[in-house]
Amino acid sequence: MRVIGGELGGQRLVAPRGWKVRPTSDRAREAIFSVLGGAASSFKFVKEFPDVANGIIDVNHWYNPRDKRALALRKKVEGMKDQFFTYEVFLNYECVYLLADAIERAKSTRREAIIDALAASTWDKTFMPYGPTKFVNGQNQGAEPLVMQVLNGDIAVILPNTFAQRAPVFPWKGKS
Repeated sequence: MRVIGGELGGQRLVAPRGWKVRPTSDRAREAIFSVLGGAASSFKFVKEFPDVANGIIDVNHWYNPRDKRALALRKKVEGMKDQFFTYEVFLNYECVYLLADAIERAKSTRREAIIDALAASTWDKTFMPYGPTKFVNGQNQGAEPLVMQVLNGDIAVILPNTFAQRAPVFPWKGKS
C-alpha cells in the first residue's frame, strides 16, 4: 500500500502482519476519490448514504470540535432547512474573518495591500485547529488537517489526540 496524493504521495505503507490487505490499482483509487470529492468529510454524504459512510476514515481540514464557536455555527446551519455543515461552510466562514482582518490591517481595499497584509498575517482567532496564519507562497503553514472517522452517522475527529472526540475503530468490521 502507499499514499496516493498530497505531500506524502508515493510513500509506502506496510500492513500489520496477519492482515489480509488487497491492493487496488492507482486508477481505481483515483476514480473512487474523484467520485467521493471529499464526501467522506461531508455530513450530507453521511446522511444520504449512512451504510456506505460508516467507518470511513478521512484526512482533511476540519473545524475544532472542542471550540464553542464552531459548535454554535454547526447548530445554526443544521437548524436551517436542507442545510449541512459542510467543509465549504466553515472554511469560507473563517476565510471571511481572515480577509476582514487583512483589510483592516492593510487600511485599504487595494488588492496588493491586502495580499501584503495576508502575507504578514499572524491571525489566530480561528476555530479551525490551526496555529496563527503564516503564508508562504500563498499556502497557510499554520494549517493542520485532522483525521476523522464516520461513526454512527456522525463525523468524529480521531486524531491528533489534542482534538480527538473518539478513538478510531480499526480494522472496520462491515456488515456481512
